[in-house]
Amino acid sequence: MKIGLILACAGEGRRLGFKKNKVFLYLNKKPIFYYSYRNFSSFSQIKWICVVTQKRNFSLVRKTIPFERRLILVEGGERRQDSVEAALKVLKDKDIDYIIIHDGARPLIKKEKIKELILSLKKYPAVILGLPLKEAIKYVERDFVVKSLRRENLYIIQAPQGFRKDLILKAYDKFNRKRNFYDDAQLVELLRRKIKVVEGDPFNIKITYPADLKLVSLLLDK
Repeated sequence: MKIGLILACAGEGRRLGFKKNKVFLYLNKKPIFYYSYRNFSSFSQIKWICVVTQKRNFSLVRKTIPFERRLILVEGGERRQDSVEAALKVLKDKDIDYIIIHDGARPLIKKEKIKELILSLKKYPAVILGLPLKEAIKYVERDFVVKSLRRENLYIIQAPQGFRKDLILKAYDKFNRKRNFYDDAQLVELLRRKIKVVEGDPFNIKITYPADLKLVSLLLDK
């Protein structure tokens, strides 16, 4: 089983209040993206690791993981999905069967969840992590409740997300330029292909706001 990993690291830290890319902030003497990389790098099935970021960050990536022979640096685009598409174009001709896409801003991804995703990819062409909602869900407009929604079939979707290479390439080629998407799996949905959901991890936090950064810092200390 041969896999290419795309580590999306081209986002900015505006909602965190920083002027620099948030995945290059340091936690425990390492940039945030390193922890995602570290947990994926031990899997022998992963043959290529594409880190997608701004060119100005290339040297920092090389400095952080200097001995990684599988590393490919890719310049990111305006939107996250454009950055992923740029990496897909690089991986298109590589000798791999599957592609896993992960956020550099999710440093607490566990090896157990990566392993579960990889095992599921052997059975299904598209696999994502998800957590069932526990709280009451309301549809709100202009700060007022419009109606309540049934939560039984609603999930919070996380990364990483894995796909058979030909499937995700086809989905991006056909739909990426048409509109903005919430995640990579949404493009595959438009191909009317089934997407397997495996149980996610509540600690697989995406760092978006200052409170996320504080929580992840505490969890990394432990």
